[in-house]
Amino acid sequence: MRSGPRFMGKITFTRKLMVYSMLLGIVPLLLLGLLSSYMAARNVQQEVNDNHRIILKQIEYQVDAFMKGLEVISVQLANDLAIEKALRYGISMQNLEPSLEMVETINKYRSYSSIAFNVSVINPSYDQAYSNQFGLHALKEYPFYEMIRGSVDTSQLKTIQIPPHTYPNQPELLLIRTIHMNALPSNGMLIMHIDAKQLNELFQSVNLGYKRTMLVIDDQGRIVLSGNQEEIGTRLSSSSDLYRYWKNGGTAASTFTLDRAEYQLSSQKSAFNNWTYISMTPTGELTRKSDHIRRITWYFAGALIVIWLMIAFFGSRRLTIPLRRITQKVTQDIRATRNEFQALDDYMDRMVEINRDLNVRLNEQQPHIKDSIILQLLRGELGDEQGVAKIRQYGLKLTGQWFHVCIVEVDPSGPFMQGSAEPDKVSFMTAFARHTAEICEPHYACATTWIQPGQLAVIVETEETNDVVEDKLLHVCAEIRDKLNALFAVPATIAMSRIYRGYGNMGEAYQEALRLMQYRGMVDNRKTITHKEIMHVAHSRQSSRIFVKWQNTIVDRIAEGEWHAAAREIGAMIDAMPEYVPNTASSMGIFTFLLGGIDHMLQERGYELQDCVAGDIYPALYAFQSLQEVREWLVGTVLPGIRRHMAATSELDNKKQVRQMIAYIHDHIEEDLALHHLEQEFHLSAAQIRRLFKEELQTNFMSYVIDCRMAKAKEWLIHTDISVKEIADRLSYTTPQNFSRIFKQMTGISPGKYRERLFQSGAEELSPDNG
Repeated sequence: MRSGPRFMGKITFTRKLMVYSMLLGIVPLLLLGLLSSYMAARNVQQEVNDNHRIILKQIEYQVDAFMKGLEVISVQLANDLAIEKALRYGISMQNLEPSLEMVETINKYRSYSSIAFNVSVINPSYDQAYSNQFGLHALKEYPFYEMIRGSVDTSQLKTIQIPPHTYPNQPELLLIRTIHMNALPSNGMLIMHIDAKQLNELFQSVNLGYKRTMLVIDDQGRIVLSGNQEEIGTRLSSSSDLYRYWKNGGTAASTFTLDRAEYQLSSQKSAFNNWTYISMTPTGELTRKSDHIRRITWYFAGALIVIWLMIAFFGSRRLTIPLRRITQKVTQDIRATRNEFQALDDYMDRMVEINRDLNVRLNEQQPHIKDSIILQLLRGELGDEQGVAKIRQYGLKLTGQWFHVCIVEVDPSGPFMQGSAEPDKVSFMTAFARHTAEICEPHYACATTWIQPGQLAVIVETEETNDVVEDKLLHVCAEIRDKLNALFAVPATIAMSRIYRGYGNMGEAYQEALRLMQYRGMVDNRKTITHKEIMHVAHSRQSSRIFVKWQNTIVDRIAEGEWHAAAREIGAMIDAMPEYVPNTASSMGIFTFLLGGIDHMLQERGYELQDCVAGDIYPALYAFQSLQEVREWLVGTVLPGIRRHMAATSELDNKKQVRQMIAYIHDHIEEDLALHHLEQEFHLSAAQIRRLFKEELQTNFMSYVIDCRMAKAKEWLIHTDISVKEIADRLSYTTPQNFSRIFKQMTGISPGKYRERLFQSGAEELSPDNG
């Protein structure tokens, strides 16, 4: 098959090499020239951006420092006790001392600050506005009354910054902060007036260069600072490129056209107040420098092309020398020959040999990989589909649907496990696993692996799920136990799970076998531990009904907090054990199931038995030698531990739940709140909710809801002109008469009288005769 253009077949190999070398050299150089030109323009742009960022950072630092200083003063003023006291008692001649103290405090802060500012204090509770510029006025006569009434959210905790010229007749920068007054129906407000010239001086002090212009835009899209004073306070047009650039955080197109001139944009966002600092540089100033760099780049690329043509012409004749050198580098361990391609062929043969050796090593590691797959199945990390794929891939014999998991555990306290060297233990475990598989495989398909030293897991596959199969497996387990004891003189205990279906449930079967192994002290070591055996030991026909009832009673007493009654029931149950329980193993089984019931009850309530009692619970139980020791431990250690833990956590949980319910009531105060809403939201019973309100708030649920509604009604009556009928509807009262009746019961007057009285008292306090 012919490759390449037809005319190339008529020229010599050397010339082909020369042509190809030229093409391979010239094309990359052309691409390099294009890339270099592009990178040059980008580097210039990057340099400009870096300069922009430095300038923007400088301005940001100065403006932020300026604003932070004002922020600190606003916080200090808003939290000053003198101002708070004046707001609480009202600013008037009747309260001359706190009023004068407030004025003196404001003057003190103004005199100590390096930043010139004026201060206004708004007191909505008395309908007053005081300013060191304008004096004391009624709130509606305050110059910025419309602004603070309709446009400022006083519920915010942070300082609100309003740039100059945002509102009519507002040439100043305004900083507004809420003064929280818990004792008054509404909060006060602190307004700082800062002459915009101070900001502009900071703005003009930075040397921009490159004919740059700069804007500072707040988080609402208003221009805070600009070289053009007429732009300050205006909003960016949503249809402009500059607005989109600001809106996208500086990630949109970075060019902007203004007055037929194109500008390059860079931005910096302040972490202090979310103001965006934008620098604009004329694009023409940038292209001049990048064009010069581009010309130099192309001259250099042209020189390289000429040099490469010469290299391709002379070097193509001697190409075999580099080829030999490359071959020698690749095949350093093979004797170089005159035929470089033959050397490469020898190198590939060697690689084939290495690959064959790696396959042999992989086969040697196959058993370890199979053990890893078995461990993944036992840990429940593989589902049914993944298990099928892994088992087919590595040739495991587990292909059925039903499985038992058996744990064979060597006595850890035996002389072999305690005194043998580590290599001897490894050899023992290998032989132990092999013999176990040999005993099991004639009857069932199985797989074995060591979980830990002395504990072997055996997965047994069965095709049926009846009792005959389980009895047969029990005989196999007995055979394993007897033969291993005869071969190695090491006693072993076997725990067998119930039958489970599919690879995905093998982890659950393994966990059941581990749990059954924990009962090894309760069962005759000549028997295999099964679920039925444990149930048989723990629940004999003579005692099961009596002791199950006792266990349930004890758990109920603990759940109800009747600790003395629970202790009496434990004592009565232990006193009855000698009559009904035939041996110590059976009594330990009863105590085990009692602790299990207590643990289950605690988990339902969000506790853990292990957190209530120090140490390992079940080993401590099995270490006791008499029923009297168990009685003293249960009554003297376990019950007090549970009581202390529940008491310590219950109080914190109660307070947290009450806070959450209060927040829910305030968020849904305009809805038809009922007790069953809280039951559904917090999953508590009505009795539990009533108890929590009584214990934590000393009131009931409905009274608290009514108090919240009345507080909200007072707020609307004072601060809004909403009608009484609308207030009743919004607070979910059936009729305005019903709302008015309850309001009068709570306050002593009707809603209309309440609103009328407040307006009259406010007008009297603001009248000139009252100072």
